[in-house]
Amino acid sequence: GGSSSSDAPPADPTIGGIWYGFNFNAELGDSQELMAIGSEDGRFRFVEPKTGSQFAGIATSTGSMMTGSGLAFSAEGSTWLDASVVTSLDISGTLLDKQSLDANWTLASGETGNLGLFYSGLYGRDSSLDLTAGEWTLEDDAGVEMGTFSISADGLISGQDVGGCLYDGTLEIIDPEFNAYGLSVVVSNCGSLNGAFTGLSSLGDNQEPYDCLTVAADDGTRSLILSLERIPPG
Repeated sequence: GGSSSSDAPPADPTIGGIWYGFNFNAELGDSQELMAIGSEDGRFRFVEPKTGSQFAGIATSTGSMMTGSGLAFSAEGSTWLDASVVTSLDISGTLLDKQSLDANWTLASGETGNLGLFYSGLYGRDSSLDLTAGEWTLEDDAGVEMGTFSISADGLISGQDVGGCLYDGTLEIIDPEFNAYGLSVVVSNCGSLNGAFTGLSSLGDNQEPYDCLTVAADDGTRSLILSLERIPPG
């Protein structure tokens, strides 16, 4: 007899998701809140909102076993053990598809640690450039307005912060069934911070649905983390 599609083995899980949890650094002996964005094609961004530290890379899974590699960017105003601000990252652990991630990580600079994340249903929302279109304020971690951004219905980004730095870029749909967006942005008029950054973004809810946008990106040597709040129409 022939086989049917029901005979096919289940697909391996992906790191795709919006995730929340904690990150433990063994050398520092403390944990920080962690927010992560993953895409169906294996890209990930793990961000500590309070410190500005970021892990970025690619992960693959076989069954529940996940491995990944990439770059680790130190907390703002700080360095890793070898005095670098960016170092290579290896990570491995257990990934339960759209449920949880428990993983250990090692940095080339010498740090080790582990993280625990739980999946948020926000990721299950469709993505659309219509949803990201609008006027936005850039806010720091205390909620103070630091700039303004505009995103067009075509995903074109333009913005300026209070320091005069200019931002021009694009958002793109990765998979229309999930709430993760690819992002590229060029920073100019910003002195040593000038550069071309790529990363991931996702929409969340603050006071209203889809009224905040998280951006996590890098240019290979520096991290760029932005928190945008939608300006209500009118």
